[in-house]
Amino acid sequence: MEPCEGTVWKHPNLRIAYVAQHAFHHIEQHLDISANQYIQWRYAIGEDREALGKVGARPLLASGMF
Repeated sequence: MEPCEGTVWKHPNLRIAYVAQHAFHHIEQHLDISANQYIQWRYAIGEDREALGKVGARPLLASGMF
């Protein structure tokens, strides 16, 4: 898709995150931090910490992260 008029630019450090409405079972354990902090914690190691917890990995806690 090409714009018909105007200027299009993006910031080189742009990051977009999405938290599904039905992800409350993950979020309810992190109500003491903001959504931004939760996303940073969840993917800080380059892997999805919540998904790692599902496959039997040791649970990783948000305490001390922020």
